[in-house]
Amino acid sequence: MSSLQENLTTLEDILVREFRACQTLHIITKDEQKLLSNGDIHKLLTLVERKESVLDNLSQLEEKLRIIVLDLATIVNLHPQSASLGEVLSVINNDFSERLERLREGILALLGVIRNLTYGNQAIATAGLERLDGVQAFLLDLYQSVSDYNQIEETQTQPLPLALDLDHRA
Repeated sequence: MSSLQENLTTLEDILVREFRACQTLHIITKDEQKLLSNGDIHKLLTLVERKESVLDNLSQLEEKLRIIVLDLATIVNLHPQSASLGEVLSVINNDFSERLERLREGILALLGVIRNLTYGNQAIATAGLERLDGVQAFLLDLYQSVSDYNQIEETQTQPLPLALDLDHRA
C-alpha cells in the first residue's frame, strides 16, 4: 500500500506544479491581451517566449501525470490504457483523493478561463491584421493612383512635334 501512497504524493506534487504553471499561463495570457491591444510588438515577442516555456513545462508535467495515472490504475486494478485521473481518484475515494480531485477541478477551471482569454487574444490579433491589410491596400491604391496620374501628365506635357513626325515618314 505504500506504493499507492507514494504515487498519490507524487501525483499531488505534479498537480500542484501544473496548477502553478496554469496560474502563470493565465497571467501571461492576460498580459498578452494588454500588449496586443496596445500594439507593443517588442514586449509581445518576449512574452511569447515566456509563454512557450510555460507551455513546454506543462507538456512535461502532463507526460509525468499520464505515467502516474497509469501506475495508479494498475495498483487499483483498473485497465491502465483507458483509465483517467478522475476514474482512478473515484476508486481510491479517501480524503487525500478528494483533495486531489478539487485540485484537478481547479486546474480545469483555470484552463477554461485561459482558453476564453486566448480566443479573445486571437480576435484582437485578427482585427489588428485586418486593420493592417486595410491600411496596406489603401496605401497601395494611393501610390498607384499617383503613378497613374503622373503617366497621364507626362504624355500630355510632351507631345510629339508634327514636323518631326513628318520628317521620319519621308
